[in-house]
Parts: sequence; C-alpha cells; structure tokens
Amino acid sequence: WYLRVFAITQLANPFASIQLTVGKCRMDFKPSLVANLAATVVQGGVGIFMALNDYGVWALVIAQVSNHLVRATVLCLMTRWVPALKFSFKSFKSLFGYSWKLFAGWMIGTLYQDAFSWIIGKAYDSQVLGFYSKGHSIPAIVNKVATQVTNAVMFASISKNQDDIKLVKAQTRSMIAVTCAMILPVMAGLAGCADSLVRVVLGEKWLGAVPVIQLMCIPLALNVISNANMQSINAVGRSD
Repeated sequence: WYLRVFAITQLANPFASIQLTVGKCRMDFKPSLVANLAATVVQGGVGIFMALNDYGVWALVIAQVSNHLVRATVLCLMTRWVPALKFSFKSFKSLFGYSWKLFAGWMIGTLYQDAFSWIIGKAYDSQVLGFYSKGHSIPAIVNKVATQVTNAVMFASISKNQDDIKLVKAQTRSMIAVTCAMILPVMAGLAGCADSLVRVVLGEKWLGAVPVIQLMCIPLALNVISNANMQSINAVGRSD
C-alpha cells in the first residue's frame, strides 16, 4: 500500500514537466523556485503533523505525495498553462524521434541504479539494505543539487548556440570547471566527516552506512563531468 499511494506522485509529475520546460527555455526559474519552496513547506508541515499524530511510515509517504501535488499545482497556476483534453499526433511525431532515446537512456540508468537495492535486499537482510540506501542517499543529495543547477542553465544556454560547436565546447568546459570546483571539495569534506555526521544526524545505529557514504562520494563527485557532457550532447540534438 505504501507503493500504491506513493505511485500517485508519478501521476502528478507530468503535469509539471511542461511548465518546467517552458521556464528553462525562457531562462525564467522563478516559477520553479516558488513551486519547490511551497511544496517543501507543505511537505514538511504534513510530515511533521502526521508524525506527531503517530501515523508512522504513512507520514513520509503522504508528505512526499503532497510535495509533488503542490509543486504541480503551483507551476500550473504561475505559468498559466494546463493540459487540455486533446492529443496532437503531429506534435507527438515531431518530438517522439528525439524523446524516445532520452526515455530509453533514462530507463536503463534508473534500472541499473535500482538493481543494487533489489540485489542487496534479496541477498542480504533489511539492515544491510538500510545501510546501503542511507549511505547512498546522503552524497546523492549533494550530487542532485549540483546537477539540477547545471541542467537548468546548461541545456537552455547551449541549445541556443547548438550550431556553433566551438562555442558549445567552450561552454561545456566552463560548466565542468565551475561545477567541479564546487562539488569536489564538498564531496571530499563529506567523505572526511562522514563518521561524525552520521553520529550527530542519524545516531550511532547508522554507523554501518559510513563506509558506503565515503565510497559513493567518489563516483557521485565525478558524475558532474559526465552529466555536463550529456547535457551538451542532448542540447545539440543528439539524443542518440
């Protein structure tokens, strides 16, 4: 039932995707900021209220669902665009050739990442899976913030200059340099203070996640380089 209710988020996300895309094309990130801020405040309020009233795990599930619903609603209101009950085969045909490759690549990457949790959950006990999940999620948050900032600006900027390959390469190098200068020291610091961080934030019962945090800092720090290159490739129309 947790999975069934949480799946509602996948129904809400498509209602926000077009608004986010329009904002990126216009280099207008205010709607995204307001929507995320409102969604985070509502999520925190709902989660705390339900936790204090002994709803247990449902507090986390409903809080996440409320986040996605509020985010989609605010974006629809701010951009003044809502989906109509129509389907354009002409539009679908023009976009499908580009987008299906992005979707396939995203699915392969997602299945690959989630396979670790499936295998660990099947082969070991829930404690080991908990250590892995928590150890992966902490550096992943840092990586997610960095890639979101890069993706939001980089794709829109490079797509406007996609015919000038030299400029695209220069922009990509610049973005990699800036992002690495920001993310590498943070990941190194996170790996160095992982033990103290876990003790203070999560408690000693989660110390088994420390080696996972330290190890995952390495690939997630380097991920910003491949992400920048991927954004450049997509921005020039090479989704294949």
